[in-house]
Amino acid sequence: MFQSYLKIAWRNIWKNKAFSITNLLGLTIGMTCTILILMWVNNELMWDRFHPNHQNIYQVLVNRNFNGEITTDNATPFPLAPALKANFPEVKNAVVDNYGQEQVLKYNQTILKKRGYTVSADYFGMFQWKFLKGRPSDAFSKPENIVLTESMAKAFFGNEEALGKTIKLNNDELKTVSAIIQDPPTNSTLQFAFLTAFNPSDKSVQQSTNDWLNCFTQSFIEVQPGTDIKVLNKKISAFANSKLDGASFEYLLHPMVKWRLYGDFKNGVNTGGMISYVKLFTIIAIIILIIACVNFMNLSTAKSEKRAKEVGIRKTLGSERKQLILQFYSESLIFSLASFLLSVLAVFVLLPLFNAMVDSQLRLELTDPKFLLLALVMIFLTGLFAGSYPALYLSSFNPIRVLKGSFLPGKKAAVPRKVLVVFQFGISVLLISSTILIYQQIQYVKNRDLGYNPANLIAVPSSQDANKNAEVIKNELLQSNLVSAITRTSSPLTAIWNFTPAPDWKGKPADAKIIMTAIRTDAAFANTVGVKLLQGRDFTSQPVDSNAMLLNKAAVEVMQLKDPLGMEMKYGKRNYTVIGVTDDMVMASPYAPVQPMMAMYSNKGGAYFMVRLKDGVKPQDALPKMEAIFKRHSPEYPFEYRFIDEEFSRKFVTEDLIGKLSKIFAGLAIFICCLGLSGLASFTVEKRFKEIGIRKVLGASLQQLLYLISKEFLLLVLLAAFISIPITWWLLNNWLQNYEYRIGISIWLFAGSCVSVVLLTLAIVWLNALKAAMANPAKSLRTE
Repeated sequence: MFQSYLKIAWRNIWKNKAFSITNLLGLTIGMTCTILILMWVNNELMWDRFHPNHQNIYQVLVNRNFNGEITTDNATPFPLAPALKANFPEVKNAVVDNYGQEQVLKYNQTILKKRGYTVSADYFGMFQWKFLKGRPSDAFSKPENIVLTESMAKAFFGNEEALGKTIKLNNDELKTVSAIIQDPPTNSTLQFAFLTAFNPSDKSVQQSTNDWLNCFTQSFIEVQPGTDIKVLNKKISAFANSKLDGASFEYLLHPMVKWRLYGDFKNGVNTGGMISYVKLFTIIAIIILIIACVNFMNLSTAKSEKRAKEVGIRKTLGSERKQLILQFYSESLIFSLASFLLSVLAVFVLLPLFNAMVDSQLRLELTDPKFLLLALVMIFLTGLFAGSYPALYLSSFNPIRVLKGSFLPGKKAAVPRKVLVVFQFGISVLLISSTILIYQQIQYVKNRDLGYNPANLIAVPSSQDANKNAEVIKNELLQSNLVSAITRTSSPLTAIWNFTPAPDWKGKPADAKIIMTAIRTDAAFANTVGVKLLQGRDFTSQPVDSNAMLLNKAAVEVMQLKDPLGMEMKYGKRNYTVIGVTDDMVMASPYAPVQPMMAMYSNKGGAYFMVRLKDGVKPQDALPKMEAIFKRHSPEYPFEYRFIDEEFSRKFVTEDLIGKLSKIFAGLAIFICCLGLSGLASFTVEKRFKEIGIRKVLGASLQQLLYLISKEFLLLVLLAAFISIPITWWLLNNWLQNYEYRIGISIWLFAGSCVSVVLLTLAIVWLNALKAAMANPAKSLRTE
């Protein structure tokens, strides 16, 4: 019997080719989008879960009170991790690392600058990376050992044996390759090319062993299964604060499974993070699939008149309603299966482009149990959902009324069909409004006044040799007629590397607890970076500036300084004099307020040379000459550079990706809606073909006929907008609350979205109606 159902279903599908192609295309696009989105969502949910013990690994975070606001960071003192392992039986393993930094490695003539971590010697007891050569127990058995990733080993040694080879690190340390591990996967928070261990005999390490004040490492612990994390948090806080007199920091353990998805904190409370985008796109995937199913339902019920007699004859010949329901479900399941197979092919074709867009290495494994489950669920749920209303509705026809010709199924089907059309129009308004607002919010932040000029500003990472020859390099660059200004800084302009308590000054309140960002720089800092001086002057290379300090506007305000110029500031063991006040510079998150900052003069070295090109000088002309100068005075280090404006733009990588995905999938969802609308408009025109002919004979104009046909659809658009706008406003307003620096929601946003939907509707309806409205009425009336 089932075989008979399939034959009849296939015959009906083949008989109505245009209808079938429209349904098949809509379902295929919907399923393709859903599969791609769910692949991305699954990749995000599986972030960092490749470690066998990921459920028990935590990072130690600290809540600190910064200027009346609680901030959460991962900066911990070096002795914290080993102390936790020694004092708490709940802690199975504990390790630290130095956050990772780019370092220069050299083997023979090959010089590479790559990111690597300095870690605890027992690092591999917690993080179980896959070893390709060597053993975890031997990896850091000696302090001079270095562990390379597979790609790093190939870059240096090709197919040669890497173990035992000696590599020079930062031009002064000799390291022996002790192991080769697999590259960290793209869905790993920890990314590196090599690992070294803290050397117990190193003087700086020895000094840090009992230093609970200086926080320059991040700490990780592995707990025993079943540990009560809330209780352990309180124990760690009490223990760590006991090492610092008067400290009241709150320590909390952040699980590895939440590093990627729940990385945002506000006032010491986790507020989510990437999980909001994962939820957003999961909802979008479901909505797209529902829209495709709604199309199928609408078009199937719209075609009910043509199948009414078929149902009547089948019932007269003895078919039960149950059999008819199975018949119609068979058709929808065939559509669903065919659409899924086509969508799988589409995914294989589109996956390389999608991977490039989301910067991942997603793969569709047809034998993966998750995929097989998804296939079954998607095929059957889509088939059952899309075919439910047509099956139940068509099987309910009265055979006597149908065969007598007195049955008008179109009227009975009109209400649910209109409800579904309103749903589609409402979703279209929501998607268009959301896409526009996301774009506007990103552009709003991108166009925020940074307080300095990032254009034509180049950051060149420094080196020991470059710092020794800094003045010579500066003079040669300035004499090249390419550079207008140059300075050195202890950190990049697009990141904050140092948070510190505010300096002491005369009149400082006893209860003042001010945390500032600190940067060290030499002459011409303000001139080079292009920050506006509100008071005073810039740094010079004169001896008088050896103890000079600049404050930004935010620092002056939080310190409540009325006349800061000339004030003495004691920071550490040195006294500084304030020589100027700069405008606020956006260095960290572009969404957050600017932090108080102090810039201190130092000519003893820097992490970066900041080079300002002259107006009109093209970077491609300047960079070769800059490279020649740096290589001449620092030959052992590769010449690298970063454009500050591009570095700032990288802060929006996630937002740009979300905006791009939103536009693509919202556009495809709207396209699916348009497919369904086109099918309904075509059916409406076909159904009213004779009416149009009569009205034309009676003198109706083309405009009147177009209005007649489009009026019903326009009323549905207005109803959809009335329902959708409040819901959309509520959703978008909640989303914007995640950003301190945000735009408002304008009424013009919804007006523009509604106008777009109206124009799309009119275009589609009129394209279908024009043919009938311009046809010779004799064609429609000749059978009367």
